[in-house]
Amino acid sequence: MPKTTEKKEEVIEVDKQELAESPKWEIAASDIDIPRFNIRQKSSEYDSGEFGDLVIDKSHVVVKEADTAEVIVISAVKAWREKIPYEMDIRGRIARTEEERAALASDSEYEVREFADITMLIPQHDGGDEDAFQFPIGDKMYAMGKLDVQNVSYRNTYKRLCTFAKFNPKEPLTKKTWTFKTEFASRGKTEWYNASLTIAKGEAPEAVVDFIENFTS
Repeated sequence: MPKTTEKKEEVIEVDKQELAESPKWEIAASDIDIPRFNIRQKSSEYDSGEFGDLVIDKSHVVVKEADTAEVIVISAVKAWREKIPYEMDIRGRIARTEEERAALASDSEYEVREFADITMLIPQHDGGDEDAFQFPIGDKMYAMGKLDVQNVSYRNTYKRLCTFAKFNPKEPLTKKTWTFKTEFASRGKTEWYNASLTIAKGEAPEAVVDFIENFTS
């Protein structure tokens, strides 16, 4: 008569307290991979868009040159960077604080200038590539990206945001909508487009305000 083999199953009981104390998946804003916005210039080394278009990830058009878009600003961070001649094809060193700026200015052979990274949400609209709008918030799709602004673009975006915030301390920037557009400029034979933000009349949707609060907390 064949022998029967009994299988013993080991049951491991996990204490409920142990489960409760297990580490949670915490995600900070700095952990999110935020794409880059760029304004297509004549010197841009990518194929997407036309001269003056706002492009995301150098791949998809978000705002056409002749159009405007209502945007919500998530954050605007000021810093300083060495102004290195374009033909050298290298990025200047960056300072994030006044102390770092002073140290960089004393060490560098180049001028050190202000710039800002402005992170924005742009709702899907006619004129933009559908694939540019990857983030669902509420009942709309949004493009989220970070725009590097300097010189005239810095003055026409970051400084306008700061001016509004100073005169309206009880109005959070994240609850307002702003009108974004690119503006043509030239000097001699050189032509380019700058970024511009102006305050709009609308308010950010509640779903967007909630998203930003969670995103930045």
